[in-house]
Amino acid sequence: MFYNVHCHHLQVFEKEIKIYNVLGLETPPQHHFFSAGFHPWQELVQATKDYYQERLLPIWSNQYCIAIGEIGLDKVKGPEWKDQIHSFQTQLYLSKEFDKPVIIHCVKAYYEVLSLLKRVKWDKPYIFHGFNKSYRLAKELLQKGAILSFGMPLREYAFMQEVFMPLWRDYPTQILLETDTHIQPVRLLYQQIANALNVALSNLCEIIEMNVKNTFNLPDIKV
Repeated sequence: MFYNVHCHHLQVFEKEIKIYNVLGLETPPQHHFFSAGFHPWQELVQATKDYYQERLLPIWSNQYCIAIGEIGLDKVKGPEWKDQIHSFQTQLYLSKEFDKPVIIHCVKAYYEVLSLLKRVKWDKPYIFHGFNKSYRLAKELLQKGAILSFGMPLREYAFMQEVFMPLWRDYPTQILLETDTHIQPVRLLYQQIANALNVALSNLCEIIEMNVKNTFNLPDIKV
């Protein structure tokens, strides 16, 4: 199977298990694994703790919801910084009662995100999705226990392949794959990586599947 841990479309591709991202008050899909949360770009007029609790806890309780997110911080786009911090921190606190990892949207705010995770004493897996930064930053994040999810930029930019290769060699258990907003089968990404690593596609699939199962508590239900 090809695991796609973060995507914004419900297009069905052969042998693909995906985690669909539900944004804010969007209705969760039926019979699909999904993650849910208020994205940092979203303007929240009534952003009180009760507001988040009333709207998110029922969704997070859904058996198909296997992750919190994407939530996080963005220094380039979105509401005022203090509002983003409030939103991110509130969702982290509220979601701690659920045994689910968090999928993080992060733009130029990695150290601020790590600081908030430490402040709330986050003790579950945390995934920086769509990672497309330097090897140095990636290594630092992985050494702190983060999981990095790589997407289609691996197919589009040579520098990302140069970042990815040594990370896969040294931190293979902390890497996941996704398509994010691209409506393409994630197997294309798997195949390119397998070719670049000169390994069998089946071997790559086995490692990613193990990483997924170590990160997410996949319920025994059909999707």
